[in-house]
Amino acid sequence: MASFQEGLSEALALAWRRREAAVRDQGLEAFRLIHGQADGLAGLEIEAYGGSWLATLESEKWLGAMPALERALSELQDRIFPRRSGRVHFVANLPGRREPLGSAEPEILEVAEDGLRFEVALGRGPHSGLFLDQRENRREARRLSEGRRCLNLFCYTGSFSIAALAGGAEEVVSVDLSKKALAWLDRNRELNGFADRRCRNRAEDAWDFLAKATKRGERFDLILVDPPSFGRGPKRAFNLGRDLEALVGGAAALLSRQGWLFLSINLEALKAGEFRRRLKSALQASGLGIAKEIPLPFDFPTAGGAEPHLKSAWCRGFPHS
Repeated sequence: MASFQEGLSEALALAWRRREAAVRDQGLEAFRLIHGQADGLAGLEIEAYGGSWLATLESEKWLGAMPALERALSELQDRIFPRRSGRVHFVANLPGRREPLGSAEPEILEVAEDGLRFEVALGRGPHSGLFLDQRENRREARRLSEGRRCLNLFCYTGSFSIAALAGGAEEVVSVDLSKKALAWLDRNRELNGFADRRCRNRAEDAWDFLAKATKRGERFDLILVDPPSFGRGPKRAFNLGRDLEALVGGAAALLSRQGWLFLSINLEALKAGEFRRRLKSALQASGLGIAKEIPLPFDFPTAGGAEPHLKSAWCRGFPHS
């Protein structure tokens, strides 16, 4: 047991050494410490949130290692977050089993990213409310949003909406079927002093919104689309693998001349090459093309021979005369 504990502590310490300079330089309070096999710990993901930790177990072999993981993280605590006493939250993300583990009570806290504040919830499930792998794309959205009318489709807790508001967006329309997610977005707005900015929340199915907005002749200069892989609305089920082209076409129909369309997916079954091929084909019908692809952040390294889990593209063109 001692050798296992020592090896685990060494692996976490090595992962921190790889990330420390970037975390310090960027002033991050939230980052991924362990990214599975890329950090030599397949089936394990660990994220830091301002002194607390979210450990997601994606392999049953880690279920019995929770005490060892907690000890190893405790050893790192003072080096990473001095003078902060956080908690370790364990969550299972296994086939047929997605649930909190251990004795830690769920925790609500705030973390900083690029001068912005976000509310996160730890210990409720695999997601904290802030997708750390979208950090670079949030920065791009902030850079591109000044003076633009923005649409955030499948907005969830609204981190892209907050980035667009911080960048000086003229208006942000945030669409999600979940009223709880939109309430979370409103709390994030208040944390950042954006309560009075032009931001409209729409609690409705994304497909319904696209259809109605098209009939109204609405146009957006920046459209952000980060959908779930699967979902069920009031009228239809959503399957990203099946519905990718329809989603791209529906969003592109609302894009203004010289506007930007961002699309991101996290669907392992759809490989990067196939994603680009299908996306390019769908974009072509609207006169759009892929303009840039931004790599994953430094704390999401890719294991040798593996594909990045997240696939995304920034697209633009001249779909309307």
